[in-house]
Order: sequence, then C-alpha cells, then structure tokens
Amino acid sequence: MDGIIESKHVTFEEVLEQFKKEHKDNQGTNEFPLKCLSVANKLYGSWIKAKISSDVVNKIVLTSHPRCKISFFARMNHRIKQDFSFIPKTGLTVEEAFDFLKKNEDEIIKKRPKCIETIRHFNSNTVGTFFLCQGPVYGIKEYDSLVGWDHSHLVKIDGLHRLLSLLYPKKIQYSFVNAYIAINENFAKLL
Repeated sequence: MDGIIESKHVTFEEVLEQFKKEHKDNQGTNEFPLKCLSVANKLYGSWIKAKISSDVVNKIVLTSHPRCKISFFARMNHRIKQDFSFIPKTGLTVEEAFDFLKKNEDEIIKKRPKCIETIRHFNSNTVGTFFLCQGPVYGIKEYDSLVGWDHSHLVKIDGLHRLLSLLYPKKIQYSFVNAYIAINENFAKLL
C-alpha cells in the first residue's frame, strides 16, 4: 500500500500491550476499542506496526461517532443525510470529517464541547499510536454500515479525535504517524 513508510509484523499480544500502555481506562472507555481489536484480529489474522504518511492518514475511514451528535440544520448544509451523528453510519474519511467539523465548528462546540476539547488537546500534545484495520470490523454495529469502502482505505479502530487533531494547524507537525494495522494474510505477503 502506498504511504506505508515502513512496517514490521507483530503479534496481537504486542498490539494489546501497546493499547493498554497508551490508554488508561478510568471510565470504562477501553471496553469498546478492545472488543474491536479482538474482532479485527479474528477477521484479519495478522498485524503490522507501521509508519504511515499524512496522505494515508487523510484517507482513513472513520466510523459513526454517536456521542458527537449535531443538529439536523447543520447536517442540511453538508452532504451527510443519515442520523444525527457527527460521523454518519456510512463513514467519512478523516479529511471529509475535518472539513465538516470546520464548517460546523461553532455549533459542535455548543452541542458537544468535549469532542472539540479533546481534538484541541491532541492538537498541542503528542497523539500516540493509532489502531487501524485493512477494512471494516464486520460484526460490530459501527462498522456494519461501512458499505463501499474498498481495501484501499484503512479504517479506524481507535483514535477518532486524535486523527482529526492532525489536520488542525499544529504546534507539532507530523510527516508520518505510528499505527498498528490489522491485515489479512494475502495483504501481509505484499509488504
């Protein structure tokens, strides 16, 4: 895949260890991403640790994020026509989601200030490692509606706010980010 600067095969245990190292679970927030990692491991079977370019980051598919709901009026000013979610059920790329966020930032700040606060926090702090997969994590509700995304796009397992923070003008500039990516065996042979 173009945009993967370097990669090496890793075990699922290493992926879990890194996730737990970077994510302190003080409010039960790790349960969902850990479930997604586990299902992705069963679906895809292999993992790589990679450095990915900003071009690839911009094209990562984000799943719906129902906790960042916005009003019907704001959605009508954008092409999103499904539920009231900041990211629709059908998904958006990081670049598309950021464009939407910028167009509707004032309303999102009013409705969901925590999301904007989290994005801004990572804008001036290190973003850590991203957890991605080669395609949707089918069998999990948030991924089942990702129709039409082929395997030329990576899909986010964990890191929505951190991914969006990368597009804000930053104090810290990135030419690449680190990621663990669930991949299938056939794709793994190409690396």
